[in-house]
Amino acid sequence: MPESGGSDPKKILVKAAPGPRIRVVVPDTAAAWRWVGWIGAVLALAGLMDLGLAWYPPAFGRPEWEFATVAQVFSGLPLVAIGLVGVLGAALALGRKWLLIGTGVVLVLGALAILVSLGLFVTVVPLALRSAEGMASAGIKKLIIKTLWLGLVFGAGFVGAAVAAFRQVRLKTGGAHA
Repeated sequence: MPESGGSDPKKILVKAAPGPRIRVVVPDTAAAWRWVGWIGAVLALAGLMDLGLAWYPPAFGRPEWEFATVAQVFSGLPLVAIGLVGVLGAALALGRKWLLIGTGVVLVLGALAILVSLGLFVTVVPLALRSAEGMASAGIKKLIIKTLWLGLVFGAGFVGAAVAAFRQVRLKTGGAHA
């Protein structure tokens, strides 16, 4: 504010506090999102490798293998999901169309794989329930509930994230009008 009678603003002098100087880093959100994307990709790939190894060597037709493998795979979905969310977040923040499409495709394929795995799992649940006795029965029931829950939650989450990715591509490329 100008002083009365003059046109110069008041000057406020601030003395630096004694002690070490603090250096301020200029924020770089684009670089931060690139790192989120790369770390997300690493996490997703690590999780996918773990899931892939769960299926090897294949023993389809053996109910105990099918039951245990699907349960193990669904327990490993959080790492893959966290990684894919990082990649998707980076794609959204950076406006990378190819990355949005690629991540959307991976999410759709993941949702389909979850659906097929759930189908395989529910076919062996009755046998697992009949074969378990005593304390093992309670553990089997908990594993069934956990596996079904994870399959439903991550399946729906993958579909929702894929829809969001494809919708953003459509919005960013002029496919929809605001």
